[in-house]
Amino acid sequence: MFYGEGKLVRGIFAHIATGATATIYPGGARSFSVLWSPDSHYVALDADRTKYRSEVKLFRIEHGKIAEIALPPNMDARNYLSADTKEHLGSLSFEGMRAKRWIDNSKIEIVSETLANLLESPKGEYVVQHFIIELSGGEAKMIKTYAEKGA
Repeated sequence: MFYGEGKLVRGIFAHIATGATATIYPGGARSFSVLWSPDSHYVALDADRTKYRSEVKLFRIEHGKIAEIALPPNMDARNYLSADTKEHLGSLSFEGMRAKRWIDNSKIEIVSETLANLLESPKGEYVVQHFIIELSGGEAKMIKTYAEKGA
């Protein structure tokens, strides 16, 4: 369930059988979307925090309880910028993650992207990096990463 106050939306899970609720995104976002695993034990929440920032949060749902699962480190697309861009970096104009698809009950593909503007240049660099994440219980492990061709 998502409800909004003004221009922000908050995410809340409700367990219908017990009536219990859990606030999963208390700070609010511009919009949300969710992607459930095929067995409904995991959910990926995409949150657009601002016009230029978005993020993914993973949760495990079991026996009416919900727990957040930390994403593996180093999934930020800015880590995959070229050395030249990193050296002449101005500001990042867009940074975001989105859950692309569930591969099976315990594997999800998450896409991280960034658009970096270069100082004193009209040029920039756009990076799209894909991550295959395997979930086991409350743990997430990166098992594969690859760059999107043409980005």
